Parts: sequence; C-alpha cells; structure tokens
Amino acid sequence: MNYLNIPVLAKYYITDAFSVEAGPQIGFLLSAKSRGEDIKDLFKSTDYGLNLGIGYDFTENFALGVRYTIGLSDIADVPDDIQDYPFVYNASFKNSNFALSLAYKI
Repeated sequence: MNYLNIPVLAKYYITDAFSVEAGPQIGFLLSAKSRGEDIKDLFKSTDYGLNLGIGYDFTENFALGVRYTIGLSDIADVPDDIQDYPFVYNASFKNSNFALSLAYKI
C-alpha cells in the first residue's frame, strides 16, 4: 500500500540538542496491490495516526531523529458480502510506521 502522509508536529527542545515531538497525521491511500492485482477497493481512502518522536542535534548542521506512528483508524473497507472475503471477518487493520531520519541543516 502506498500512502501520502501529512504529519502536523509540535517539537519541543528539552535541552539545546535533545528534542521530543508529537502530533496527528492524515494519510491518503494512493494505491494498494497484492501479487500484482489492484486491491485498493478493500481499504478506506483515508487513514489517521498519532506521531511520537525524539531527536538529537549533533552539531548545528547534523541531526538524527526517530519517530513512531501509531495507527488510529481501521483501514479495512469490509464489503457488504462478507462471505467472499473471509480473511477480513472481524479483523481490524491499522497502519503503524517506524521512521529514522538523518538531517543536514543549512
């Protein structure tokens, strides 16, 4: 699955170099494929999440960050005829993401 995610984060510096960040995120489903077949119809078009992260500025120019996105919404779009899709019966699918970033500031 490919999403366009838009996070809105607040960043707070605990020290001059160490920071924490948090905020919501909305994602828009761009595509979904399984074994080459389009399965986009099985998923909702929007996704919501909560980001939590930490960062460290090694110098004025170099920084390292770690962020985790907790999926808040069920992305499965269960069809009316559930008999054809037994694998989604009583299932809840949520996106979660772990990201590592290395930044160079100009």
